[in-house]
Amino acid sequence: MSLSRYDGRLVIVASRHDKAAAITRPMAKLLGVRLWSPPDLDTDQFGTFSGDVARPGTPVEMLHAKIALCRSVLPNPIMVASEGSYAQHPLFRCVALAHEWMIWDDAANGFQLIEHKAAITPHYYAAMLENVAELELLLQRCGWPKLAVTVHPADLNLPSYKGLQTGADIQAAIETLQAAGAKKIQIATDMRANLHPYRQRTIRHLAAKLARRVRTACPQCHQFGFGQRHTESGLECADCRTPSNQLKAICRRCEFCDYRKYTWRAAGQADPFYCPYCNP
Repeated sequence: MSLSRYDGRLVIVASRHDKAAAITRPMAKLLGVRLWSPPDLDTDQFGTFSGDVARPGTPVEMLHAKIALCRSVLPNPIMVASEGSYAQHPLFRCVALAHEWMIWDDAANGFQLIEHKAAITPHYYAAMLENVAELELLLQRCGWPKLAVTVHPADLNLPSYKGLQTGADIQAAIETLQAAGAKKIQIATDMRANLHPYRQRTIRHLAAKLARRVRTACPQCHQFGFGQRHTESGLECADCRTPSNQLKAICRRCEFCDYRKYTWRAAGQADPFYCPYCNP
């Protein structure tokens, strides 16, 4: 019995940072597909974590751009691409907000799905190096030596140093940039997937989430892709029954016919404190 309608098919992964290795296991297990990634696909033109190249659009736009780039050189109809965005938490500087997106694009059948995963992670940090005495503490916060780091000249148009894993290489990069006139040097965790096992795990979980939707048909319209997580606010106020901003339900929905399967519903009513009428 086949795992899915894609059993045995080749899927191209539009990435240059070995993401195929991170997602092969869930994709093969859940869909029966084979994955391959072209070795020289320049997806860095759509933005780099190091700051050398600014992302020219939204993460979802970059997913589509990566698919278009890959399809311009390879004719394979089925492709996968991912995009990540990491930033330090605005309140808790010791952790970061992580967002990962992944797209499944089947051009032959006009079938496309995008899945998203958000999380809080301690495995990303970035800060300006104010003085050399701070370097060791800054590197520890970046996860070094377990994780590689990047050294980026924030005030000069010079390439960053990436994938630095030894103290000697980090020190040499800093000294080289200072000798070139850099006054603002940023030290950051290298978030490229091939150097970041924790990010690989996040991408792998996202791939499993996407694969389950690819193989799942809607109970109502029978289109594949059912299972997008959706939240509904508007829990009624206990005093006046006006819809509040509080969460009312969580469901899985179909993008095509909007059929919804509820997995959680709020018990009771909303506190009037959250009501826009009782507490404007």
